[in-house]
Amino acid sequence: MADGTTDVVAGARVLVTGASSGIGAALAVALARAGATVGICARRADRLGEVLDVCRAHAPRSRMWAVDLGDLDAIPAFAATVETALGGVDVLVNCAGIPKRRRIPELSEADLEEVMRVNFFAPVALVRALLPGMLDRGHGRIVNLTTMGTHSAAARVGAYCASKAALEMYTEALHLDLLG
Repeated sequence: MADGTTDVVAGARVLVTGASSGIGAALAVALARAGATVGICARRADRLGEVLDVCRAHAPRSRMWAVDLGDLDAIPAFAATVETALGGVDVLVNCAGIPKRRRIPELSEADLEEVMRVNFFAPVALVRALLPGMLDRGHGRIVNLTTMGTHSAAARVGAYCASKAALEMYTEALHLDLLG
């Protein structure tokens, strides 16, 4: 991690979504190496288990949950389980996302709803579930990963870009609301 980051992360309890591959997996491992206890989740249990093994080499109390964040009704119970298992969540890193790489006219309403559920509504639901504990403890961090596509659209990822743009605006508004 960058200079000074280890001091902030060491001892923190962090939930990273979308941690079975890519940026989510890399972040989970880096956070564990920096001394955080990492909770990781994704749909692919086999790949998630591999990431957990690496995390536990640095942070033995790290945990994993195979979960479909598209099931919004299950998120409050999932968040409560994570808080109990980790003893609270100090940092939430919403990294999960699905692209649906198709031209917009080829996307069904179900495709669009799935992208919005996973990429926008699931992070919002996790924030709603975990933010009260952060506020009660007087500290916490929320990191919502978006994309450069929120400022410059690209072909075949219109739904992805739109969902991440919504998340980016939500994050900015949340920041302002929390400032009071």
